[in-house]
Amino acid sequence: MNLVRVSGRALLPAFLLVQVWSAAATPPRAAAQTAPYPPGAVVALAGTTHLWFADDQGTLHWGGDTRALAGRTVDWGTRVNLTLDQVKGLSRGDPWLSAGLVKVGDPIYFVKWESNESQPRLLHIQSIADVELFGINANNYGAMVMDQAPWEAKYGFAVASLVKAELESATGASGTSATSTGPTTSTAPAASAPLGAVLVADTFDNPDLGVFPKVSSIPTSYSRGYEGGEYVYRKTDLQAHDLAALTTTGRYADAVLAIDARQAIDDPSDNANLTCRRQGEGNGYGYTANVSANSGRFSVTRRDAGPAGAVSTDLVARQASAAIKRGTASNHIELRCVGSTITLTVNGVQVAQVQDTTYPDAGLWWVQPATTAGSSMETHFDNFSLREP
Repeated sequence: MNLVRVSGRALLPAFLLVQVWSAAATPPRAAAQTAPYPPGAVVALAGTTHLWFADDQGTLHWGGDTRALAGRTVDWGTRVNLTLDQVKGLSRGDPWLSAGLVKVGDPIYFVKWESNESQPRLLHIQSIADVELFGINANNYGAMVMDQAPWEAKYGFAVASLVKAELESATGASGTSATSTGPTTSTAPAASAPLGAVLVADTFDNPDLGVFPKVSSIPTSYSRGYEGGEYVYRKTDLQAHDLAALTTTGRYADAVLAIDARQAIDDPSDNANLTCRRQGEGNGYGYTANVSANSGRFSVTRRDAGPAGAVSTDLVARQASAAIKRGTASNHIELRCVGSTITLTVNGVQVAQVQDTTYPDAGLWWVQPATTAGSSMETHFDNFSLREP
């Protein structure tokens, strides 16, 4: 990205300099029509997951994450879908961001930091057209975009330590990626989407506000509950192997399930299960992703009815991924089930995606510590969330 200094001011990208010159050389245009939306209205860019939110004057602001939306009026019931041209024609103000944008070399990254995340992620904005659509211009560039060193000093994170990925294009200026209809695995960063409406969430910080059981129903086999800002499972009987999951009370078809999981004991038999669309009550049929920090391996399976009971079928066979942090480190895991597409993401990296149409209907979603008889186990969960895709 070419940078130019204007009249002793901060360096600006060349595309913004063109805007400054154009404004001085041509008569001002009529202002874009103000969006006819009440405060808190939600505008979605059709075909994408990008969202804008109306302020008290009806001006739209691109919304980055839940931290940026905290304390603001948001009325999800007013959501409308508009085309790219329609969004461009509306009055758009500064984006609502929690930790701004950071320039690392030439690329500009959106800093996405959800309320339930301990540290942000860096999402590469793929084109200048996207930057402009999000509301960055010559007037606010200096306030919105920080160079790497001052950004690190302000927020206390080293850019090199943060997960990086591509932000979904809003304008299509960077081109469109092809998708496969069969099972695929990858170590490429997953495209990130602004957070959809939260269906269920628990940060485990306050047991009184928690949505999950505070104690185990079988304390002689295992304990579980809120502890130190996490939800902790411990085996009290080494032979225990089927532990109750953190299960949603409602049933949902399309959603994204996310959890931070870590094993306090690095045992090869202990890992984490994320399940979507589980049919029936209890241990029924549906889709499950399994992630092991001990082995650095994962799998995606479908559970079906068999002649002698439930049968598991591998949709993505168990395999290693460099995205999985090993041993007792915490892993951020997301299972996305939308239509026929089942996607597993670990620490911001899409590791698997598969198409399957067996169970399209709404079902239960849950997170569960997986273990085998004879092994020791202490599993810590944090930042449970189920949201619309």
